[in-house]
Amino acid sequence: MPAIQDDSHVQEISDATSRCLALAERYFGRKFPSPTISMNLKGRAAGQCRFPAGFNKAPELRFNLQIYQRYTQQFIEEVVPHEVAHLVAYCHYGKRIRPHGKHWQDIMREVMGCEPAVTHSFECEPARRMQYFDYVCGCEGRQHQLSAIRHGKVQRRQAHYVCRSCREPLNAAV
Repeated sequence: MPAIQDDSHVQEISDATSRCLALAERYFGRKFPSPTISMNLKGRAAGQCRFPAGFNKAPELRFNLQIYQRYTQQFIEEVVPHEVAHLVAYCHYGKRIRPHGKHWQDIMREVMGCEPAVTHSFECEPARRMQYFDYVCGCEGRQHQLSAIRHGKVQRRQAHYVCRSCREPLNAAV
């Protein structure tokens, strides 16, 4: 079943984000930037906190709509505070902290009232199998496999790869 995004999903996530930010602002006695929220994360990750490069760009919280739709209440209670804690930790302690280190864990416990878990336990769709392409080098009888992503870069002339043994360029096998 394809995930269908409507405004109510974004609004519910936005409301939960605002509640978490309000907790942090009361706790630390300061304002934190309001993030942009999108429901475009795919795969097994439930959420992601990003800080775009550039002057005065708002942080972004990305969420997985399919996981949200299957586990709405648990998602609101666990994933949203997890990602907001990343935003707060980064803004309050600086960008040199560990993503799931002591500062983030303290914010999860003391501010969000949650147990700091690095990964979720949601049942996810099986991961897609990555496609690989055969490449050869100067070594006798040796073959390399490049992922579809790397193969695409080679085809678009955005990258080239060399064998670690013979240092010869890798060429697509015929």
